[in-house]
Amino acid sequence: MIDLGAILAPVWVEAAGLGKPLAFGCVPLAPADFFEHSDALASFIVAAAAAAAENAPEKSRIPTRAEIQHMQVIAVLTVRQLRDEDGNTLPFRFVLQEADEDEAAARVWVGRLPVADVCAIAGSGIAQAMDAARRAAGFRRERTVDAASGRDGEAVRDAPGAPSGAA
Repeated sequence: MIDLGAILAPVWVEAAGLGKPLAFGCVPLAPADFFEHSDALASFIVAAAAAAAENAPEKSRIPTRAEIQHMQVIAVLTVRQLRDEDGNTLPFRFVLQEADEDEAAARVWVGRLPVADVCAIAGSGIAQAMDAARRAAGFRRERTVDAASGRDGEAVRDAPGAPSGAA
């Protein structure tokens, strides 16, 4: 049996950038959003790989303003919940504009977070999306499709009014 609770459970990213220890519940970045931001994501991955290869985080480059904006968009797209240090969880969203903040609706401007926390949250969404894509690719590779077999074993039929394929 498939455990949907495990599939749908967020990945919690710890951060203290809002003044106290919190954890942000992150969901995978949707495939369409992943592809829309793929150019920026590629630069993040290359920069992270370079920093890891040098084994010197202090030498890693500072993200550009455009990269920070992409990371903020990804954080907005992935964060769905907030958990405080007591373990209390509530629905939560980041917003891109400070004017859209709303305490009653649990919406906070993503610009309030330090860049390092935004990077960690964006990285979680990206990593989950890449993991899901890897799993989906493996699923597809194990399946074979016969173009003439129809769907669910049903016979392929000519469209009404179309000339018959049997000549």
